[in-house]
Amino acid sequence: MTKPIIAATSLLLLAVAAEPAAAERWNSNLGFRYAGQTQVRVVGPSGYRVSVGRRTDSVPAVFRMANRDGYVWVSVRARNGAVWRRKIEVRRRQETTLRLRHSPTQYSTGVIRNTSHYCQPSWRGTYRFDVLSRGRVVLSRVLNQRRRAPGLRLTRGSYKVRVYKKLRRGYASPKHGTISAHGPTWKYVYGCRPVGPIGKVTNSSRTCARFMHGTYRFRFKQPRTFRILNTVQVAMGRTVYDVPLAKGRYWVVPERWDGRFWIANNGFFFSVSRANWHMNYACRRR
Repeated sequence: MTKPIIAATSLLLLAVAAEPAAAERWNSNLGFRYAGQTQVRVVGPSGYRVSVGRRTDSVPAVFRMANRDGYVWVSVRARNGAVWRRKIEVRRRQETTLRLRHSPTQYSTGVIRNTSHYCQPSWRGTYRFDVLSRGRVVLSRVLNQRRRAPGLRLTRGSYKVRVYKKLRRGYASPKHGTISAHGPTWKYVYGCRPVGPIGKVTNSSRTCARFMHGTYRFRFKQPRTFRILNTVQVAMGRTVYDVPLAKGRYWVVPERWDGRFWIANNGFFFSVSRANWHMNYACRRR
């Protein structure tokens, strides 16, 4: 696939987040008092499920035990699936009171974008994004240029990012960045800011004669020098978005792929005067 040739700005690495929040943790406190009967009382967040031995109930709960000293396993499951499990002491004719406090894990949802198609040709391509916490990869995504990966969930906190460009064999040495996921949302963008108005190119060659059907690449050239300023490849019936072009008039040469070669069709003039421009390659119906 031929890559677009456009002017590039400086490389942009962006991470956005909001206000901080606490990570998940459990706090427990154990106490004893005379009750005339050996029992375990569990006090904590209402609705959590607690198991003592083979018996299960909802917090708060009281479990009567045999009148003797010993130890029992207590397991508490939170609404989000987190589990606290410990072996606690029980005493003859005494009540063991277990008090629990739980600060559930808070997550931040974000998106990673590859905007390298706005950059100079050597920067464009497919990248792998590895998100690390304490040296361990917790999230990894491979994105082609123009692509984004939404709905990515991370435990709130700070992360390091390693960005690898895909080569013909393997990956290049990584670039490094950071993600600050302290709020409900975050965003990480790798690439460049666009130069000129952004538009889209549609391949409607299906409206033409059958011999004109196929995948096209459109070369946008400077009318006087015929220097190629941008190249966009579009499959039949598809649209390519986020195409940057400076305002002006262009000589567009459509080239159809016949399976072996690119075959040039008749060129035409196309003008860009505003943002959200749209070039639709189609034939007139007689």
